[in-house]
Amino acid sequence: RYHAFFQHHPASAYQGPMHWGHATSTDMLHWQHEPIALAPGDKYDRDGCFSGSAVDDDGVLSLIYTGHICLDDRGNDSIIREV
Repeated sequence: RYHAFFQHHPASAYQGPMHWGHATSTDMLHWQHEPIALAPGDKYDRDGCFSGSAVDDDGVLSLIYTGHICLDDRGNDSIIREV
């Protein structure tokens, strides 16, 4: 079974807080939409979950992605984290 993840804003066809859409296929021709895979939530990605990767670490799925937050005009790097 194949899985495809893509940037998706479920509330409209216009730009907004990005989510990860999810679709599956058994033949890569016919696709079935699945529930949202990743949605904005906490202080690290409240304004969007952008491009990234999924890594299988011996059966444990880890997502590495860009979490987006809107800052005021001054900017703020207090929540930047290295991984």
